[in-house]
Amino acid sequence: MLEKLGKRAVAAPFMLSLLICCILGLAMTPILRAQMNDIPFVVVTLDKGSELPISDVNVGDELVDRLLSGEGLDAIGDSSEEEDDSSSPFGNATIKWIQMESEQELRDALAANEYYGGIVIPEDFTAQQMRSVTGLGGAPTLKVLVNDAKNPMLAQQMGPNLKSGLLQAGIFVDVEEVNAADIDGGTMAPMMAVQLLVMPLFIMTLIGSILLSVVLWPRDGAPRRVRAISFVKQLVVGAILSAFIAFVGTGIDVWFGGLDLPMDRLFPFVWLAVGAIMAAIVFLCDLALPLGALVGITTFALGMSCAMLAPEMLPPFWQEWVYPWVPQHFLGDGVRAIVYLGADALSSQLNYWLTLYGIGAVAAVLSIIVPQRAQGEGR
Repeated sequence: MLEKLGKRAVAAPFMLSLLICCILGLAMTPILRAQMNDIPFVVVTLDKGSELPISDVNVGDELVDRLLSGEGLDAIGDSSEEEDDSSSPFGNATIKWIQMESEQELRDALAANEYYGGIVIPEDFTAQQMRSVTGLGGAPTLKVLVNDAKNPMLAQQMGPNLKSGLLQAGIFVDVEEVNAADIDGGTMAPMMAVQLLVMPLFIMTLIGSILLSVVLWPRDGAPRRVRAISFVKQLVVGAILSAFIAFVGTGIDVWFGGLDLPMDRLFPFVWLAVGAIMAAIVFLCDLALPLGALVGITTFALGMSCAMLAPEMLPPFWQEWVYPWVPQHFLGDGVRAIVYLGADALSSQLNYWLTLYGIGAVAAVLSIIVPQRAQGEGR
């Protein structure tokens, strides 16, 4: 092949390097530009307030009003300095506050994986504040719940950020992790486990899918019967290959990372997901090899950050146009649901994977029934 290129073969390494640079650039851009925006976070106040000779006081209600209005906590306590809302962990630019009426309602919502966490203001919060101001007690304390299942990386950031911000306002914080999972590994394991599972899985699936099409699909004007037989061969080999990729991909986290993962549920889910991705790419490659390869490589480049980062951390283009459809998003969510929430293998994002199988089925039918042009035909 290189001999046919002649002198142009010299430029091949440069073009390949440029292509890899573009792919990695697209994959890294969302990670390098990630920042928290409109993180849905709940606030609950149980504060009963206090009765004073002049008027009734409820510091919990005041705190909630400040959070919902985006004013932040700068004026709580003795601080009177104004800070830039965009730099505060409590401003409109960072957190989208939602008020609930009870702690149980908040915990039910977190159990359903609807929010990233919440703040619970206790019944005696105002009384604590009064004792603190008069020197009869320490700083008031409230509870912060962070949801590990929604996004472990974001949970690791939200807990310390909220604790630090509230402490600056003179409020102590008890942080409680909800939907936590003991997966062993090092300190980075909760944040990186999903990404280190999804990335090699997708790379192996992409390469295996393209090779499966190149090796087993006839392209020189083959009759429909030959193509139908090749289709059956691809189904059999693809089922075995997808199982192998799922086994090796999950094994990377278990064998090399030392993670304790629920393999009885995780492996079937990953096998289902890898098979769906492979079906779409393989049969698109059968229909038109450049089309399938372009779809696979573009999906890898655009979607690689969507398994690890919360959608609220992605740049606007990725939030609106990439995150809703890339398989890495659904693969990451499915893994977290199984590991942190105890979900079943077939209950995680099943509709999406069936859609990918449907895309593959349509492409497979077209690749069989559409006549192929023999090599050199039409010249």
